Amino acid sequence: AASLAAAESSAFDALRMDPRHYSALYLKSYTHLLRRDFDLAEAECENARSDNPNDPELLLHQGYVVSCGGAAEKGLDSITAALAINPHHPNWYHFIAGSVAFDAERPRLAIAELTRFIDQQSGPVESVKSQAIRTRAAAHAIAGNIERAHEDKKLYLSSNSQFRLSRFKQSF
Repeated sequence: AASLAAAESSAFDALRMDPRHYSALYLKSYTHLLRRDFDLAEAECENARSDNPNDPELLLHQGYVVSCGGAAEKGLDSITAALAINPHHPNWYHFIAGSVAFDAERPRLAIAELTRFIDQQSGPVESVKSQAIRTRAAAHAIAGNIERAHEDKKLYLSSNSQFRLSRFKQSF
């Protein structure tokens, strides 16, 4: 909470000096997102985009924000635009794209994007890679690929043996 307040304070300081400061508007969007104020987060994305409409990272962030706010299909449109603008994007874009595709009830696209992300991640199954495998397992199940869902479940639980859905739900 203290670091969130510090980030917000930094953004406000920058905006006092320059009310259209692109990075500060973008940072404010993140602080609103973390507070789960999706409407304000999206509004700050729009403000930042008025200065830099073709920033692929901002488009990706806006797509995620819109998806969190309940409009996953619209969010997926922003993410698709981000991927098109920067064809040599970082690998983590695929994690966001896959997560939003899952929220948009597009399991096959979610599987494809999450697989791209997972395949390019070296090392053990932990952190974001672990989240990607868990989401891909759910997407496989929804798509009717039960065997693949079980494979991902085993892979996920091999590194997260203490995982319990009830504890996961409590984290929200």
